[in-house]
Amino acid sequence: MLDDKGVLCRTQAKQAKKNRIVNILTVVLGLLSGKPAVAGAGMLAQSRQETFLKWNRVTKVKYKPKSHTILLRGGWTEQVALFCTEDNYAPVEREAMARTIHLVNSVPGTKLTN
Repeated sequence: MLDDKGVLCRTQAKQAKKNRIVNILTVVLGLLSGKPAVAGAGMLAQSRQETFLKWNRVTKVKYKPKSHTILLRGGWTEQVALFCTEDNYAPVEREAMARTIHLVNSVPGTKLTN
């Protein structure tokens, strides 16, 4: 979902249910096997089922029109993929370009790519 503040990315319900099962198993098995890093990875994965990325935090945008996908990157852990249909890719791309205009002629290391 896009709005004037940023992008909200949610895992689809069917996939979220599968992810939840895998993530819980990862946490439990990590704890039972005495491997806290594995348990932590499961908790971290579950916490990322819904993410919000503010437009002003975006540092890189990659447009992939052939696959109708737009990749947004913010900080080190902030990444969102917008999976569009053939019909809505163009308007979503225009919106993303308008909202990330701050990347044009900005600080080195930030960029727009195709």
